[in-house]
Amino acid sequence: MSLADITGASVHAVLYEPPERDPREVRAQLGLPMNKAKYFVKGLGRKYLDIVVVADTAHRLATGSPLSAHTQAEGDIARQLAALGVDVRSKEADRKTVAANLGSVPGIRVGEVFAGREAVRVAGLHRHNQAGISGNGGTGAEAIVISGGYVDDEDHGWLVVYTGEGGRDQNTKRQIADQTFSSSGNAALKKSCLEGLPVRVIRKTKAKHDTQNEYRYDGLYSVERYWREKGRDGFLICRFRMVALPGAEFEPPADGERNPDTAATEQPTDQVPAGVQEPRRSPTTADRVQRSAKVVAHVKALYNNECQACRTRLVVGDRAHSEGAHIRPLGRPHDGPDTPNNMLCLCPNCHIQFDGGALLVDDDLAMWRNGLREDELHLREDHLVNTDYFAYHRSIHR
Repeated sequence: MSLADITGASVHAVLYEPPERDPREVRAQLGLPMNKAKYFVKGLGRKYLDIVVVADTAHRLATGSPLSAHTQAEGDIARQLAALGVDVRSKEADRKTVAANLGSVPGIRVGEVFAGREAVRVAGLHRHNQAGISGNGGTGAEAIVISGGYVDDEDHGWLVVYTGEGGRDQNTKRQIADQTFSSSGNAALKKSCLEGLPVRVIRKTKAKHDTQNEYRYDGLYSVERYWREKGRDGFLICRFRMVALPGAEFEPPADGERNPDTAATEQPTDQVPAGVQEPRRSPTTADRVQRSAKVVAHVKALYNNECQACRTRLVVGDRAHSEGAHIRPLGRPHDGPDTPNNMLCLCPNCHIQFDGGALLVDDDLAMWRNGLREDELHLREDHLVNTDYFAYHRSIHR
């Protein structure tokens, strides 16, 4: 009843048809704690399997009996299976790929399935075994796990409205406090949105009560928008609208809101991209909120194209340029009105900061830019802005 009894035929039979066995129970029987797992096996197709389960099952096929308890070190199992041609993955070797790696992970294909969160971590897809968001506000979010843990999550495959982290009771799994964008994971997804960084998405593929939860890597997504709103439990939650990039398990529809030709799907490198000498054109349609050109022109004319925040009047050639910025966003779930009392005249820089929450306006028109107090927003008496929209704008960004 030793490792030497495992044959190439028996182990490859296990890889061809992986067993439905709980790795924790198998490891407990052999005296190998789950929390000290060091290796996983790359199975056939798209699965990562627990190395001890593979070895014990292969031994049973070859001899009719299990491996002996307390006699096998995991390193010995790894060496024996590797000698039989099995693709063995080492935690120590693979964990280095996790740190701040944005985009795809070399060697991991979209659709690959992993036997538990530890296997996901070892493969370099996600840093943590429990947290849903991997990353921080400095580098952005590397990956998220969608596991059905938050009642407010919306998962439509190619489109995800993801709930941020924090404020949840660990026993009841209900929200008991407000979430903020200052927590590490929420700040990471906010950074990914502002800088257009891709995020890996991993989904749990089995029900909560199943002890053999599996996780599937579903490719790269972009964070299109973020905001705060009151969740089902009555507390403010951070929300992130995420859309699949081309090549993901769930491709966005052909008439979706994103042009796939402009989406970055590769991991950043230090090489200068070659680009395309003759970019192709393709017809697309998009479901967009119709904006009134007359409303935009009216508000810009009120200020002669001068930014209400920084008082800059940007001139390009012989023409002034400014932008109409909605205070309460038009798109779902905000559903703000396209009216003059919900619009500001801003320069491009201030517009980006306003939409990203770096520029906030109090009800008394005092401005805050990146947390620092500034002068009041310039507002004409005949421009009757609804201050409730400023309050809403602050609520989704604080």
